[in-house]
Amino acid sequence: MSLARSTYQVICGDFNTNLSSDEPLTELLSQDGLFRTPTKGFTHSHQRALDHLCSNDALVPRCVLRAATGEELRGLPKKECPSDHLPVAATFEVVVVKWQCPELLPLGQSLVPTELLAEWSALVAFGLGKSGKKARREQKQLEESFLSPISPDLRHQLQRWRDTRRNAAVAICQHAVQQALVSLRAIFS
Repeated sequence: MSLARSTYQVICGDFNTNLSSDEPLTELLSQDGLFRTPTKGFTHSHQRALDHLCSNDALVPRCVLRAATGEELRGLPKKECPSDHLPVAATFEVVVVKWQCPELLPLGQSLVPTELLAEWSALVAFGLGKSGKKARREQKQLEESFLSPISPDLRHQLQRWRDTRRNAAVAICQHAVQQALVSLRAIFS
């Protein structure tokens, strides 16, 4: 099954199966982390649940539409309900996704002198907030000038320190934007 990846996923529709545990479709959905929401009765006039809502564990079903009674099912399709399928609906609670900041590379005090790390940190921070090719080129030249007299091993450690922090900052910003979008969608939907 090929799905666009998202933190929150819902698939719904007429599956023409009751999604029992031995069904191939159930296995495919499960492999993608999707599970059928609890049902409240039948969704088809043949007394079987064939229409389903499936979601991943980032969405918790809180309210599921009550299924039709046997009396309401009789004679489908009919004028009041022109389909032999009945609606399915659920209200989901968005679960705050467990997220962890990428691990930052620790630098042992014995590997990098504190003063050197403080100077490197200040130099890296100096380039923050500046944009454009010229600013990036100047920042790169500053960093190369700083690192040139340092041993290759120490230079490598400082560059890894910078890169892990840069990657963590990007991941934190992406997570914050994703959570803000979820909140906005909930407000305006």
